[in-house]
Amino acid sequence: MRRSSTPLLLSLTLILTAIVMLPGTALCVDRDAPPPSKVDKNKEEIKKIVTKLKKERQALRKRQGQERSILSDLQTLDRKITQGEKRQNGITSESKGIRRELPELERKSEALMKKMAEQRRHLRSYARIIYGLGEQGVVKLALSQQNTSRVRQGVLYFSRLMQSRNEVFKQFHVSLEQLKATRQARESRLARLKKLSKELKVEQASHRKHRRQRKNLLSRIRKEKGLHERRIRELKQAKKELKSFVSKLQTELERRESAAREKASFGRVISRKGRLPRPTKGRKRNRPPGLFFKTSSKTAVKSVFKGQVVYADWFRGYGLLLILNHGQQIYSLYGHNRRLLVSQGDWVESGEKIAEVGDTGSLDGVAGLYFEIRRKGGAVNPRHWLGG
Repeated sequence: MRRSSTPLLLSLTLILTAIVMLPGTALCVDRDAPPPSKVDKNKEEIKKIVTKLKKERQALRKRQGQERSILSDLQTLDRKITQGEKRQNGITSESKGIRRELPELERKSEALMKKMAEQRRHLRSYARIIYGLGEQGVVKLALSQQNTSRVRQGVLYFSRLMQSRNEVFKQFHVSLEQLKATRQARESRLARLKKLSKELKVEQASHRKHRRQRKNLLSRIRKEKGLHERRIRELKQAKKELKSFVSKLQTELERRESAAREKASFGRVISRKGRLPRPTKGRKRNRPPGLFFKTSSKTAVKSVFKGQVVYADWFRGYGLLLILNHGQQIYSLYGHNRRLLVSQGDWVESGEKIAEVGDTGSLDGVAGLYFEIRRKGGAVNPRHWLGG
């Protein structure tokens, strides 16, 4: 049988090898995807570039006396709200996990108690038998027999009886320890659940407080003329900062030693001009130099084309901001997000969910997505790039 199977195995090996070598097959290796070592190096390079540019922005604002502003106050509150929501989600998730565990612990306790009841019944039976033999035990059992053979049988019977009883007693002890551990685990989970409930109440109160502070700040900006004028000036400044940041970021990324080697990883985004998918749902309106999609909070934000996340952090005036590099010096920007689902350095596909709509950094207090497309560092009309 072994000889006849060898040609078959050889044939299968050759067929599988041929399938792997075929272009376009599902088993074909993605030649465009950079190896893991290069991916890690690439992420580290992007991190260094972004950190450097952040420090430059902070130093510039400090020199210009812009350390404290309406936008920075709003961003501080938005950070607290976002971090609070993250902690609340963590508490809620852990609480749900504990509540799922409790019924199982209850079932385990009930099963152990039933098992122990059966073990007690056996132990009582053994106790009655041994009690019936009296104080002499095995001696009485041996002397009650008429011949040597019966004596040996009696002794053997008593020995096995005691062994069986001792085994049941050991099992009972193990069950008892398991029951104690299960009950302790249940009590520990209940105590943790109680603590989490208190923590959640504190977080919810803090969240409501920060929400009220944010609402009051936006209300003051609308009502007070001086603050309204400051708002306009600061938004103009934020636009300039974003333009400068993206331009410098692109320059640094293009200058990287590994940039030329990684260009193959990008698709040809220019060929999709006028046919790119919308980044989110909702009614879009002009907000030069980009677009604003007004939609409900938590709505999915999706990548308009394959690319790499080169920025995923807070940006004054734009809240939680994502910047994707699509190659061919084309970048897309997604602002005011509630939550980011990708990290700096990640690669994303076209249509992949990358964030959730929010109102972070928005002085209007309206949930929606701010979207831009930039080419060679300058903003272009995104309407010319999106389909529909």
